[in-house]
Amino acid sequence: MRASLHPHSARRYALLLALPLAAPGCVSVSAEVEQVRHSVQTQQLSFAGAGPLAGQATSETRVFDASLDSQLMDYVVNAKLTELRVVPASGVSNLDFVREVRIRLLSAGGNPEVVLAEFSRDGEGVSAADGSLTLRVHDDFDHTRYVRARVPFELQLGMDAPAAPWSVAVDLGLDLELGYELRL
Repeated sequence: MRASLHPHSARRYALLLALPLAAPGCVSVSAEVEQVRHSVQTQQLSFAGAGPLAGQATSETRVFDASLDSQLMDYVVNAKLTELRVVPASGVSNLDFVREVRIRLLSAGGNPEVVLAEFSRDGEGVSAADGSLTLRVHDDFDHTRYVRARVPFELQLGMDAPAAPWSVAVDLGLDLELGYELRL
């Protein structure tokens, strides 16, 4: 059976479809999606092994990017950082040797601007079962401006350095509000 439209119905649909063409800028369609969970993992951040100086207290700093997919970024209305995890990637199976972690956002000039999260072995205990460290993110932090500007992050580690080379990745958990507007 073939579907058919009544001639008057067909004219109404054609008129509705032609309206945006006849009156450009008068019709807009917008949509918002709230609370989309998104995870971004950084590239591996490598560290040289301490060799014979293994176990001695030291600190290391690395700068990294954690940008959203460029297609997704076009639709971000609001972004809230909800979780930061430092995950062992190679050379070590856990991060029990790490005593302190601080992750900061850098300004466009490369200077520290915002402390996002901190971890201290004294008050936080041991690594998770997968060897990672979960950092407490400051609750009042709105990440939207930084997501749009693609600002770099800084990872600072205070540790008793392992002997062999090793690397970590940083997982960022974001709650996103996405929006889209189409003007015809």
